[in-house]
Amino acid sequence: MMKIIMKIKQKILLFLSIFVLMVGTAFAELYGEYAETGFIKLVTTTDEGLCRLLFISKLHPDNQSSGDWWCGTSSGKNILDLAKTALIQERRVIVVFRDNGKKVKQVLGISLQ
Repeated sequence: MMKIIMKIKQKILLFLSIFVLMVGTAFAELYGEYAETGFIKLVTTTDEGLCRLLFISKLHPDNQSSGDWWCGTSSGKNILDLAKTALIQERRVIVVFRDNGKKVKQVLGISLQ
């Protein structure tokens, strides 16, 4: 009798662990990281150290995206410098966003093309 109860517990735990993995994977795909190619049209900063850019995708020129990042850190300053360079030189960039389910996404990185 004890062996049957243990097997039932193992099957329940296996089912629950698979369920948790499936739910976690579903949300990871919903709010994941993605890269877009296009042009930066505006870069702004605040006194609090928050930077924002306005981005126009190469694939969807009529669709604008906004992204934020903290520019008080060294990596944030590097992103700010690249964003300003791309804006001034009108260079195409690849922007890596983290989709957070909001209109303004988080910027993780920028590279010039």
